[in-house]
This record gives sequence, C-alpha cells and structure tokens, in this order.
Amino acid sequence: MAGRVFVYGLDGVPLWFLKIAAKEGYISTISQLMESGVYGVLNAIPPIETPPNWYSAFTGVDPGTHGIIGFFTIDNQYKFRYYSARDRKVDPVWVILSRYGKKSIVVNVPLTYPPDKINGFMVGDDERYGAPMKEHVYPEYIYDIVKKAKNLVDIYMENTPEKALEKLYENIVRRGEAVRKLMERLDWDLVIVVYREPDYVMHKFLGLEKIPGGDLEAKRKYSKVPHKVLSLLNDELNKYMELLDPNDHIIIMSDHGHMPRKYKFSINLFLQNNAGMVRLKYGNHRGRIIKTGTFRKYNLIKKIWYRTPYGVRLKIKQILLKIAEFDKGVNPETIDWDKTIAVCYKKVGTVKINLMGRDEKGIVPVEDYNEVVNRIKRIFMEENKRRIRNGESPLIRNVYSIRELYKEYDDPWYPDLIIVPHNNIAIDIRFNGNNILRRMETNISENRSLTYVENISEHAPEGMYVFHGPAFKNMGLGPSLNMMDIAPYILYLLNVPIPSYIRGKVNKEIIDSKWIASNPLKVVSSRKYEVKLRIKAIRKKLNK
Repeated sequence: MAGRVFVYGLDGVPLWFLKIAAKEGYISTISQLMESGVYGVLNAIPPIETPPNWYSAFTGVDPGTHGIIGFFTIDNQYKFRYYSARDRKVDPVWVILSRYGKKSIVVNVPLTYPPDKINGFMVGDDERYGAPMKEHVYPEYIYDIVKKAKNLVDIYMENTPEKALEKLYENIVRRGEAVRKLMERLDWDLVIVVYREPDYVMHKFLGLEKIPGGDLEAKRKYSKVPHKVLSLLNDELNKYMELLDPNDHIIIMSDHGHMPRKYKFSINLFLQNNAGMVRLKYGNHRGRIIKTGTFRKYNLIKKIWYRTPYGVRLKIKQILLKIAEFDKGVNPETIDWDKTIAVCYKKVGTVKINLMGRDEKGIVPVEDYNEVVNRIKRIFMEENKRRIRNGESPLIRNVYSIRELYKEYDDPWYPDLIIVPHNNIAIDIRFNGNNILRRMETNISENRSLTYVENISEHAPEGMYVFHGPAFKNMGLGPSLNMMDIAPYILYLLNVPIPSYIRGKVNKEIIDSKWIASNPLKVVSSRKYEVKLRIKAIRKKLNK
C-alpha cells in the first residue's frame, strides 16, 4: 500500500458553508478535491464541542471511552476541573502509528498538551495564549522552528475587529510555514495540522448580514470574513500540496459544524421557572470582575506561567475563574447547591444533577436519579410540543442521558445529561433578566473589542469531510460519516491494523473496489484495552 496521509483540520466548518464558499469561488483547490474525490457530512458526537470531537476523530471512540468530555467540567466539589492529554484513556492514531514504526507530525490538535513522545514531531495545544513554549513541543529541538506558530485564542480578541483579523490571518500563514518546515525535515507517514481560526470567526461573523443590531458599516465590512478565512486556508493547502505526492491521501475535516442562530434560550431560567431545579445565592448575575486572558497577555507572565508546575497551574486556574468572566461556563460559586437539583453549566448543553453520595452537597437520592433524568427530558420535550402546536420553532433537537450516549462511560465528573439545541437556538447559561427566549442580535462596531462582540453563530452537529487520493472513488457527494470513522480510515490507508475496540468504521462504499481488493482491512485485538475493560468490570462489581 503506497502513499501517506495528510489531515487538514478546519475547526467548526460545516458542509453547507463549504459548498457556498466553493460555489462563490473562494476555495478553488478544495472544490477540485471535492469534485474528484468524495465529500459529505461528518457528524459530531454530543457534546458538540471541540476537544471531545477531535479526540473521537483521532481515537475512533466516543468521549465516554477516550476520557475527554470538553475543555473543563465541574467536579463533585463544584469546582472547575480542566482536561489535558493526561486524561486521555485511549491512544490516538499518532501513538498507534509510532508502535508500528510510522512517523507522524501532529500540530495544534486541541488539548494535546503535554505532547506525546512519538516517532516524529508534535506541537501540543492546551488552549494556550500566544506562541508555544518549549514544553509544548516534542522533541524539544524543533522549538526554534515552531515558536512563531502562534495558537490564536482569546488574547487576540482584545483587539478591534480589524486588528484582531489582521493577527488571525498572519497566524494562519505562520503556522503553515512552520508545519511545512517540519514536513521537509522528516520522512513522514502522517501529518495532522488543525486550524482553530474558522471556528473563532464563525462565532462572530457567520450570518452577520442577516442578524439584527450592530453598526451597519461594520456589518457590511465584515460579513465575508468566514469566506476570506476559508480562502486563505485554501491558499495554504496549495502550499502543502506542493510537498505531497500523487499517491498520498488528503483528508480535510472539521470537528463540528456551525449555524447562525435566531434566538437565545436561557436554559437555567427555564429550569428554574418550570421545574424549580436551580437556585442562586446571589441573584441573577454573573459577578464578572476581570478576564483571565489579561493574566497571560504579557510575555513575562506567560513565561512564569509555563515554568510553574502543571498541578499548581490547575489550582491557579480555578482561583482565577472565581473572579473571571464566565463566557463558556456558569459560575458554580453563584449556585445554591443545598437547594439545586440540576444546572446546565456549559453552553454546549451539559447538565449536572446534584447527586447524593457523589456530590459534596448532593440533594438527589441515588434511587431517584433516573426519575430526575426522565423528568428533565420530559419538561424539554413537552415544551417542544407546546411550541410546535403554537406554530413556533422547537427549542431543542434532543436530550440525552450520559448513560445512553456512552456505553463505557464511568467518569463521575462527566455531565449527567447533554442537550442539543435546535438549529435556530443558542443556549444561554446565564441568569440575566427574566425572558426565557430573546432574539439574537449583534453589537459589532469598528471600535468594539472583538472579545465583547456577541456570538451570533454556535456549534452544530453537522461538520464536513473531503477525502481525496488513490483509495477513494471519484463520486462527489458521499454518505454521512461519524466523527469516530476518521481514525480507522487513517490507519487503513497507512496499512496499519485497526484495534478491535475502535468503534468507527471504514465505509467501503467510498473506497475504490480495486484498491480494497488488493488492500483488505486488518483488525487486531488490543490486550491492553481488554485488560482495562476487565478492571472496570471488577470495580463495578466491588462497588455494588
């Protein structure tokens, strides 16, 4: 089996928008790959969030198995617990390939800090601010190559839209330059490079021309930003392809999609008013004082930060977030846990039930747990039915219990339920005001810091994939795939046996018949994983 695999990760890009960009001439190279290869919807796994889905793509299992549910969760003492690569329970493809002597280059996959000591090069990501430090790279000697390849996170959002976008465009180019230098220095088999930039701009700019509010001139000026970002990434792909051979395979993919929203749904107000499930200590506010981004804005502080032991950094994060603006999660300090049954603590719809015996101030008896889960499901579905009867759009797509989503889930800090909102709805976890449903508006202007420009688009389950290379049919639009399917495709294309625990599948419908006849699938049992399952089973028996 000849050829290598190049994975081009475009965070948050939906297929529907990719097709628009192709039709309007922004992505000529990607468009050609779509026409001469196969493309389609790549379905994300709830929660529709960045880390769990990138890990599902590269491990081939769901978040219940690989151990990464998001950037953070709430533990049994109502404190934020941050995830890192240390929490991963299953090996990703770059670790598996190393065992088979294959060489990988992995850059900027979310929550891959600390980097794995792989057979190749790795630049880990931990939601950092600014350029990578030496501890983010492996081996350390590649640091001089990648140190200018910044990971653009909220710190650049402190700028006005024009300045922020200037830095964003520059960062895309710099990362490409760094990765290509790595590709030229290694006889590689796999390259994975992820660009988070599309997701950032889609939150602020996707559908901007149709959303009410904001400065009209600014809306006209920035309405095509998502198109321009994809155009720049298309240009970068051209440069990568100069280093590829005809026998190589290209996988372009996203971890989830995006959809502009019409309404904000105050989910915790709904739980509070309709089921009496949430109680606050301090009233309906968030208590913002200072942004945590400020603490990492300056180089000296950044250097001190990354010289501090990892465990100490986690504790500092928890302290800082108590006085921070909670733009992604609800502040646990404002919740009266002695009177709270359940709360949605992240805008991706993760719900925690306050369970006795597990949580410090739990009030829900273990024997009532399933009843509470079903009650929460019922009140949302009944509200959906009521709205449909009245000719209104439903609020949610579905409510999942964690047990029905993940068969192998055994982490007590995972959410108890996950809610996926309807396409028109953005979940708002704040307790501001009294209205359950508010119209989505932008407040964009030339002088407003992009940090404080309201999101108008949110994550949607439908991402995208584009496969191209000698193994794939020239079929254009293909079947929908699951996020877990990416890992087995990578292993298969590199002639590496697929571990039997991987739940993703290689859909033979999109594989060339001659190719698959001469390159049959190989599956191997994983003794290490089987031992883990036995230990889990023993623990469950002992806990009963």
